[in-house]
Amino acid sequence: MSDFLNDIQVQFKEAKGFENKYMLLLKLARSGEFLPQDQCVDDNEVAGCEAKVWLKSVQVKGSVQFLASSDSRLIKSILWIIVNIANQSDQTIKVDYIKILLDLGLGNVVSQSRQNGILKIQKAIEKTLEA
Repeated sequence: MSDFLNDIQVQFKEAKGFENKYMLLLKLARSGEFLPQDQCVDDNEVAGCEAKVWLKSVQVKGSVQFLASSDSRLIKSILWIIVNIANQSDQTIKVDYIKILLDLGLGNVVSQSRQNGILKIQKAIEKTLEA
């Protein structure tokens, strides 16, 4: 498990109640690195998500790194978690991002519709890593 995931698990465990977890999610993502606006183009769009989502991979020192963005502040915050886990985990192991988000106590923001979008993002990440 990555240091990033360990760190956010501790922070979300300490945040009591859904509202505090939600505010923590938005706060943490404010400091994140996202796909620059000029790269939020059709070629980088993840099809099938309710909100606009863009995902791009780049090679950095022999490994694939991802940057993402969204036109939704909440989805952008969720993407921040997903991308950080993808960038810091063993890229040969499939990651269940929905389970991670639920385990963080974010079940209220991971609606069925958002789960479908997260699965599309997960498939895009896995497809890139398999190439």
